[in-house]
Amino acid sequence: MDLSPKSFGLPKILWRQLLRNRNNTFDYCSSDLMFRKMPWYCGYMDLHPVRDFKYTFNSWGMRANYDYEALNQDGKKAKVILAMGDSFTMNVGGPLEHSWPSLLQEKVNLPVLNGGIDGLGPDVQHQMIAKMREYFDVQHTFVLFNLHGGAMADRLADANSTEQKSMILKKYEWPIGCEYSFIPPWCWTDDMREILLGHFPDAFAYMKDIKLNFSDIPQSMFTYLIQPDYQSFSNSTWPSLDSIYQELAIHNNLDRVLSDVDRYFFMKAIVPKCKSYFYRNRDFRHNSKLTNQMLADYFFTKVDPKFIKR
Repeated sequence: MDLSPKSFGLPKILWRQLLRNRNNTFDYCSSDLMFRKMPWYCGYMDLHPVRDFKYTFNSWGMRANYDYEALNQDGKKAKVILAMGDSFTMNVGGPLEHSWPSLLQEKVNLPVLNGGIDGLGPDVQHQMIAKMREYFDVQHTFVLFNLHGGAMADRLADANSTEQKSMILKKYEWPIGCEYSFIPPWCWTDDMREILLGHFPDAFAYMKDIKLNFSDIPQSMFTYLIQPDYQSFSNSTWPSLDSIYQELAIHNNLDRVLSDVDRYFFMKAIVPKCKSYFYRNRDFRHNSKLTNQMLADYFFTKVDPKFIKR
């Protein structure tokens, strides 16, 4: 496939990213290096248990361990499923096998092509999908949207831009068979999330609440996440943070060690942070395997039964 901006529908900054990635393997991608410059995120990355993996890219510069053009044989277009998106689909901050396209691949009998490109926005996705449909016999197109593109754009995102880009997205005439969802709730401010859900009520339909077992969080990670809250809430009568972790790890509550009032407000503060450990991956922004499995399961419900593995 011609990877020029004109032929593939990519702006130059993304086209150059693909050219740099082509047939290469890296320890870190550009987003990783950005998070590495932020002290809190860097510390979290160094503590995360899933931190040793590489980024391998194919001949199109996409994150995959095989070349997509090899699927077409003898001039015949291969039947495929497209999995399109940005860094959340590429699975920045996690191994390839934890990406939602890879987890979906385990359940279907067609190749699932990971089309995730760091910084890809919906306007370019529209063009890429059209191009990929020319190249392959596409049976399903699944898209995980980020309305604001890459990291620099996210810093400028607000309620107004969410409204504008939601309206633009709704005007696109997407190909038959396209199903979509949106990057997870923690990536949107409250007002942005309200606007998004007003336009797309099922934006986060894949997200499921989980039962929190504190014992599944490594103590070093728990301490890193909760230390600021402990310092804010605790007084001289409180047990140490180590003791609090041990109590939670054994009993999954603090009923025996804190008063009703202290326990209520402390748990209210720490439970969302502790759950985030399970939902998010090494960089504390992108999806963990658990969240990507939710996405894969959601898109799996849209798959034609004839493409399901038996």
